[in-house]
Amino acid sequence: MNFDLFNIKKVVKEDIPEILKIIDNIFPYTYFNDKTILKKIVDKNFFLIKFVQKNFFVGFAEIEFFPEKKESRLNAVFVSESFRKKGIATKLLQNCINEVKKRHYNIFFLLVKENNFVAKKLYSKSGFCFERFYEKEIDNSIIEMWSIKFD
Repeated sequence: MNFDLFNIKKVVKEDIPEILKIIDNIFPYTYFNDKTILKKIVDKNFFLIKFVQKNFFVGFAEIEFFPEKKESRLNAVFVSESFRKKGIATKLLQNCINEVKKRHYNIFFLLVKENNFVAKKLYSKSGFCFERFYEKEIDNSIIEMWSIKFD
């Protein structure tokens, strides 16, 4: 896909309504409001990026950094259904990996539902490996922890 028409940018305050709509629909087991999203936008321990085509919000990704452990977690990666299978999630994820490396964090991990095979394929292609089953269920689903380690 030609990415010249697309841009990856940092999430800004004006993106909050779009992100909340996505979170409510795709991640209903989480609880966020405009204030919590705004806190993440300005907090250096979070990294939120969006993928836009012209002025259309196509997708986003979020990382949370844990400086005391030098670990980071991918909290979300999302692409609108009509833009899937075009390499956009890969592009978002690669930008996240680059940010983790840039900050010199040793571990980048994520939680994924056991039956989310599409996401697990993306993560595997990006260098993540299954670590273990997570100790809690989320949204009545068995959860796996995947990670990528950097030297």
